[in-house]
Amino acid sequence: MARSVPVQGRAPIRKVLYPINEFMHAEASGGIVLMACALAALVWANSPWADSYAALWGSKITIGPEGYAISETLLHWINDGLMAVFFFVVGLEMKREVLVGELASLRLAALPVAAALGAWSCPPLFMRRSTWAARARAVGACQWPRTSRSRSVCSRCWGAGRPRASRSFSPRSPS
Repeated sequence: MARSVPVQGRAPIRKVLYPINEFMHAEASGGIVLMACALAALVWANSPWADSYAALWGSKITIGPEGYAISETLLHWINDGLMAVFFFVVGLEMKREVLVGELASLRLAALPVAAALGAWSCPPLFMRRSTWAARARAVGACQWPRTSRSRSVCSRCWGAGRPRASRSFSPRSPS
């Protein structure tokens, strides 16, 4: 006959797992993990082991059965696959917010829409202004910048400490 473990015997495990469980359910946890990974990648890429970092992005990954397999580099899988899934999910979240969420009312949507337009238009305008002299000297000196992908990561780290309306364009909106 199996012996049951007393409740007191499981208490140390609960003390260890409780903070991990709370972190996993916090709204900002995903953003914190992404920021920590970005910081680790920056340190790794600028360390004496930078060659291994570059080699990691060039490593081949094969998916599928033999004869029908797709073999691409890790960088290609992330750029073409995971980023497509990420922006698809963001689009679904935005659609939900527009139809039934915080952006369903024009009055509530004004601040997030203005913030999104500013975040979309200001980086290219700043880049154009800051490279005006360089453009005059060299062809191709001015390259149009992409808006920051880290904006969504940073917005997740702020979590519940900011107004609800400003969280509407975050990748993971509150329910």
